[in-house]
Amino acid sequence: MKRQWSEDKNEIIEEIKNLADQKIALVLARPGESLNTITARHILGDAGSVLVEIGKPPELVLDETEPYYVFYQRDKQALMRGFSLHFVRQSEKFARANLPAEIFEIQRRKFPRVYTPQQSILTCVPKNSRRLFTATILDVSLEGAKIFGEMEGLGKGSVLSPLTLTLYFREKHRAPVTINIAEAVVVRVVRGKEKVEVSFQFDKTDADQQVLAEYIEIRSQELAMS
Repeated sequence: MKRQWSEDKNEIIEEIKNLADQKIALVLARPGESLNTITARHILGDAGSVLVEIGKPPELVLDETEPYYVFYQRDKQALMRGFSLHFVRQSEKFARANLPAEIFEIQRRKFPRVYTPQQSILTCVPKNSRRLFTATILDVSLEGAKIFGEMEGLGKGSVLSPLTLTLYFREKHRAPVTINIAEAVVVRVVRGKEKVEVSFQFDKTDADQQVLAEYIEIRSQELAMS
């Protein structure tokens, strides 16, 4: 969830100066495009007109018609922060943009949960059963997920073993990721007329945490840009 951290001009200027002084790597993102890494260099101008100068890879040509999003997280900084930049001029290694109007934070739970695109699918087998279930994944975290589908016979405490999560991104150029999980336990069931919503948890050691964490990080950025 995105919330405003500051819209105070002086505070925003000070934050960007600190990013430049500490040489913090910034992730530059925009829907439909690959991620790039940039750095803040200087704050230019006076009270009337303030520009942010950034360093960029020489091969990166920036679009000056639509804004980009920038994300960063310092060591020991509890929440990821971000802001938008509208670039107004650029050279091979540098670019300048208008000062952002606000800096926002992406709120996190202990285990951040992100919504997944509708084509994300779970396949699983209840323990001691030969029936294969397929369901739509609604959201996912580092310790569990919520699914929706026709899954008769499942109740709180049911064990699913094994499971495969196929997780898609909003950006079509990104290939989906597959997470295999040895075992999960159903913790909540909400029954509808024809389908049920099921939440389950799994032991973190039973899943590929690095791949899952990377997926959640990218989806968090996609959701912040929506």
